[in-house]
Parts: sequence; structure tokens; C-alpha cells
Amino acid sequence: GSTGSGALTIRNGGAYRVGSGALTLGDQAGSSGLVTVNGGGSSLTATGWYSYVGRSGEGTLIIDGGASLENDTTWIGWAAGSEGHVTVSGPGSTWTGIQTQATTFPAIYVGNAGTGTLTVENGGSILNMSAVHVGREAGGNGTVTVTGANSYLRSGEFYIGGGNSSLTGTGALLISNGGEVDSFTSFVGRRGTGSASVSGAGSSWDINGTLFVGEANSGSLDISDGGVVNATTVILGRSSGGSGTALVQGAESQLTITGDLFVGAQSEGS
Repeated sequence: GSTGSGALTIRNGGAYRVGSGALTLGDQAGSSGLVTVNGGGSSLTATGWYSYVGRSGEGTLIIDGGASLENDTTWIGWAAGSEGHVTVSGPGSTWTGIQTQATTFPAIYVGNAGTGTLTVENGGSILNMSAVHVGREAGGNGTVTVTGANSYLRSGEFYIGGGNSSLTGTGALLISNGGEVDSFTSFVGRRGTGSASVSGAGSSWDINGTLFVGEANSGSLDISDGGVVNATTVILGRSSGGSGTALVQGAESQLTITGDLFVGAQSEGS
């Protein structure tokens, strides 16, 4: 969908490869694009640097039934007014980041300046991403959902709600019903507004590094109904203007910190 509407389905073990150009679904405002990759052995590979799901229009990408996607950096809801949706669903369904550039690594941007959603469900998985950014620029709104037993997302750094400098978007991470996320240093409400929820038995977020909640804006962490969060260090409310809260409630719900806990380091925390 460059200026109109378009759809592509890859199934029954089919394979589709995009070369050095960008994979784009929903290119211009008013356009829409849908790509579905379905079934074991079915695959989509993009070897260009960027892929767009909702560049200025609306894009939807579905990986299910044991299919696979391999690509470098992906923008889901790139421009203001755009809308992008990606779903990875079912056992064996995988999205794997591949490095195509010498000095950069694969990453996912969900709701850059538009609206973006990323859902990993029913045993799907996302692997080998250097970073995930959720709700990045001002006006950007992103949601990442990881739900269901064996559903898994592995990333380097995780930014939920804004980023460096003037990046003040709104982001949310929802982990439920046995979903699992592994990441390194993570931010919930960096320069924007962020929230993270981990709920249900078997649901977990393991952070190999520091978790900042409300670094320079508003951030909240809610752990409930047997959810578990593990981190090396947790800082609630770090810099001027930051406000961070953490709530742990319900039987077997846990926040485990192997290092230090700072509540209101230079701002408000609870």
C-alpha cells in the first residue's frame, strides 16, 4: 500500500525476500498495507536497513502458525498520524533481528511519532533485538503486549515512554498470563510517560541491569497476581521532574532486586 491498499500473504512454506530497499506497509497518508506470514516453514526476510509498518499510512504485519520474520530495524507507526500493528502468534512463530549495517544493530520502534502496537501471544517469540522503544517522539503512542505461556521477547535496552533529549512519547508494556520479557537496562517514563504491568502466574520481566521508573517524567510499575520482576538495581524517580511508583500486590507477586533500591533519588518516588 503506497498510495492505495495492498495485501500480501505468504503461506504453506512459501518464502519472500526483500533486498536492499525498505519493506514498507502503509507508505503514504491514507494508504494501507497488510502482510500475513502463516504456517511452519513460511518466511519473510528483509535485508535492507529499515522496515516500516505504518510509515505515514496504516500497516499491519502478522506472523503466525509457526512462520518466521527476519529483518533489521523496524518502525511501527513512524510518522505523526500513522498507525502500525505487528502480531507474532503461536508456537514456533518467531521474529529475529539481523544486523545488516556495520555500525548499527536491529531495534524496534513502537509508536515513534504515530500509534503503534506490538503483540506477542500464544507462544510466539521475538529475539535478538538491541533495543525496543515504545512511544518515542512527542505525540507518539506505543503499546507492547506479551501474553500467554511461552510467549517471549528478548531485547537489549528497553525504553517505555520517550527517550533521550526531547523525545516525550507515551508508552506501555503489558506482560500477562505467563508471558516473559528479558532485557538489559530499562526505562519506564524516561522523558515521556511510561507504564509497565506484569500480572499473572508465570509472567516475568528479567532485567540484567538497572530499571528506571520515572527517570525524568512519570513512570509506573504494577506487579500483580503472581507476576515477577527481577532487576539488578531499581531507581524510582531519578532526575528533576521525574516521578516513579512501584506497586506489588497479590499472592506470589515479587519485585526482586539483587543490588540497590533508590526511592526518590533526585525527585519523587514511592
